[in-house]
Amino acid sequence: MESCGGVFATTVEAIENLAIPDVKESKWYASYRGMLSLGDFNKNPDTALFIDVERYFKTKVARPPGASSYTTRSTVGGEPSGQSSHTVEGDTEMPDAPDLAQVRSNFVYKVNDPSWVGGKRDVDRSELSRGYLYGSTAVPISAEDENVTKLETVQGFEIIGFIPSDKASPQRVAENIC
Repeated sequence: MESCGGVFATTVEAIENLAIPDVKESKWYASYRGMLSLGDFNKNPDTALFIDVERYFKTKVARPPGASSYTTRSTVGGEPSGQSSHTVEGDTEMPDAPDLAQVRSNFVYKVNDPSWVGGKRDVDRSELSRGYLYGSTAVPISAEDENVTKLETVQGFEIIGFIPSDKASPQRVAENIC
């Protein structure tokens, strides 16, 4: 019985232990890490202030991994199906559940080509180019053009200035928000 790793108790002991809550150590999840700037550094570099800020969730919904991520291992011809006899790099071994295997995704890219059987042919991922939809038209974009369109940004909160409280009536604030 000791090899099972279980705990044996009488009914009285089990009922007494119900009054003692199980304390679970919760993990902190950062929702924001960045800078808070007070003032405009470009206009007033002497009075601007930067503060490192980290904001955390108090609670976070933790969901178990989806059942579709794993499947039961089955053997076909003495060899596990979907598995090769050699170890695949990055393969996840699950000692707690040896009868489960991780589901792997296989993507096949197809393009319209009337000269092929079925009117579509398979294309390797390296042959694909990036594009964006403009209405129902796909507009291709080269790597050089994509670099030009990327906007360089820095994550942060900026408070540029404050206004006197007598000029900040609730009505004016509501007008500026709407």
